[in-house]
Parts: sequence; structure tokens; C-alpha cells
Amino acid sequence: MLRSKNLLLVIFALLPCALPAAGMEAILDLKFKQVTTLDGLPTDEVQKIYQDREGFIWLATRYGLCKYDGYQVTVYKSNLYAPGLLTNNNIYCLADDYDGNLWAGTPEGLNKLNKKTGEIRQYVASSIPNNLVSCLLVTKQNEVWVGTDSGLCLYDSDKDSLILYDERLTGGVLKRMSVKSLMEDVDGDLWIGTWSNGLFRYSTEESFMLILR
Repeated sequence: MLRSKNLLLVIFALLPCALPAAGMEAILDLKFKQVTTLDGLPTDEVQKIYQDREGFIWLATRYGLCKYDGYQVTVYKSNLYAPGLLTNNNIYCLADDYDGNLWAGTPEGLNKLNKKTGEIRQYVASSIPNNLVSCLLVTKQNEVWVGTDSGLCLYDSDKDSLILYDERLTGGVLKRMSVKSLMEDVDGDLWIGTWSNGLFRYSTEESFMLILR
């Protein structure tokens, strides 16, 4: 154990020497800028950071959705002057699709922001199985998947609605459960992490499968 600790100390001591000079200069030239309520944030508590396909930074806070372009902050939130703009100002998760929309999940529903027009479309129960939206994923095929506390949904752009993937559509595999995380792998398979029902994988060839429980 002592030898392992000594080895780590030697590695960290030699690390600066192992880096190219250009790399060290880049590290030493790093400059940090703090963005706070003084710059327009509705609160200093930032829960999630997301960069969209155009390069803009979106910040999920407890008191609104913020867009940062490197110079100024634009805030989207429901208030006295814009009541009902968002289903809830507490933003849990963010994702953007290939059609110019930014999706924002909250504890009281789902919001779709058209980034060109600024128009916001809301999706709440009964259009989704549960208003608490924990996670979002946009796949390489531009599929928008939504994880809620009562099930997994897929957005149908033709009908502008969400399809619940429960027992009926998954051969009894995926039930109405709390979905907490979503990921697409290099093969295009969808991985679904749940609160207490294990890990699932969805493949267009193999359908839904329970992997771990």
C-alpha cells in the first residue's frame, strides 16, 4: 500500500514534466469568468449546463431557464408579466433536437421551446404519464425520448404528442416505472435506467430487454 502511494506521488510530481510546453502554456493561460445574478441569472444555483447544436449555453436553474451567448443572459420563466410561460421554473433536464427546439423537463411537465420564435409549447398530464420529467434524450435519428416518474415516452412529431411505452408496446417488459436516465450507445441502442426496476436496453432489432435488476 505504501509503495502504491509513493508511486502516485512520483507520477503527480513528474506530470508537469511529461506535458508538452504548449500544453503547459495553455493550462497557465486558462482564465475563468463568473456569471452570477449580477449578470442576469435569476439565481446563483445552477443545476444543469447544456450546450446546444448552435453552440449556445443553456442553464437549468430553480427559478428559470437561461440562455448564455458568451455576452449576456436571456431568461425564460413564468412571472407576473408572463404567467404560465413554463410549466414550472424549476428546470430538471435539457436537450435539443435537430428541428431547432430545446426541450426542458420540470417537476410539473415538459416544455418545448422553439429557439427561432421563442414560442413555448407545454406538455402536461394527461399528454404525458407523469408531470415529473427526470431525463431527456435526442437520438442520432432525431427521436425525442422523455423519462418521467411513471414511464418512458417517445415524441411523435406528426401528431405533436407523446407515446407511452408501457406493457402494451414492449411485450410486457417495460412497465409504468420511474425512468431516471437515458443514453444512446454507438450502435444506436437506447439504455434506460430506472429508479427501482433495473436497467433496460432497447434495440430496434431486439425490442426491449431487461439487462440488470
